[in-house]
Amino acid sequence: SEAEYNPVGSYVTKFDLKKELHGKRISICFEGVEQAMYLWLNGHFVGYAEDSFTPSEFDLTPYIREGENMLAVEVHKMSTAAFLEDQDFFRFFGIFRNVTLKAVPEVHVEDMWINPILNSDNESGKVETTVRVSTVGNKNVKARILMKDIADRVILDSRFNLEEKDGYLTGFVSSEVSTVKKWDNHNPYLYSVYVEILDENGGLLEVVPYEVGFRRIEIIDKVMYLNGKRLVIVGVNRHEWSPKTGRCIGMEEMKSDMACMQRNNINAVRTCHYPDQIPWYYMCDKNGIYVMAETNLESHGSFQKLGAIEPSWNVPGSVPEWKENVVDRARTNFETFKNHTSILFW
Repeated sequence: SEAEYNPVGSYVTKFDLKKELHGKRISICFEGVEQAMYLWLNGHFVGYAEDSFTPSEFDLTPYIREGENMLAVEVHKMSTAAFLEDQDFFRFFGIFRNVTLKAVPEVHVEDMWINPILNSDNESGKVETTVRVSTVGNKNVKARILMKDIADRVILDSRFNLEEKDGYLTGFVSSEVSTVKKWDNHNPYLYSVYVEILDENGGLLEVVPYEVGFRRIEIIDKVMYLNGKRLVIVGVNRHEWSPKTGRCIGMEEMKSDMACMQRNNINAVRTCHYPDQIPWYYMCDKNGIYVMAETNLESHGSFQKLGAIEPSWNVPGSVPEWKENVVDRARTNFETFKNHTSILFW
């Protein structure tokens, strides 16, 4: 019957590991698969994921070979995710964003949160940095945060220790900056940050570059303010969309959309109704576009029983079995994009 119709797409590819990847921890990242996927490598089941618009990453290390690897993916059109992905849009299914193979060194920054804070004087600030590092074996390492302005002048240089917690090495540092330039739509000033991991002799093991800006969003008497001035939003909703390739877009479409927004003096964008491709958020940082970052979570259409409002049919409603699945979507959206200055709203 039509109610049981659930097409499945099967993808198979063979690949050899590049020499640079030999002997390292290998993971694979699927940035967009609609709607649910199963993954196998060399005949071994690796994992399952069902968040269409958020990156899903799998550890391939236990099953990877230097040569003649076979990767198989099974994509299901419908899954339990259908109850959480009930957005109003055209539905297309399959692998529609980048798939990337990654090599992770023995010491690696698994997570970092660079949080620049603009003080109320709108002239000074501070940077709060949290780092989580994974290691093979018990490594004695330290962290350093270096921040430079556009003229390549060092405005911040802090070293801090890492302590073992939940199987990782973690650390936090708060650093004052006496004078900063503000980030906004008219002047999207970004500082270059380098998170470095150093060995016990001060040797560089890994460096992660990132660009961040200083801005402050607040609500005063029900009015939004950015950097102490009333915030006026001239915004649009934007779908990832191409008339030729549908949901599958590349940098050309993103550059075209950004240019169109700027031609029309648009200063804000809502990523309706899901997280966008990763490069879009960097483009918004650089171009001073204010972002409302949406989670891939919409379930209102499952509230209805043949047109009648029947609360017992609500999915997920307050059914406890759905809680972790729902919260996970909000959590992963935040964790993926938390370092982007352009995001003012979640």
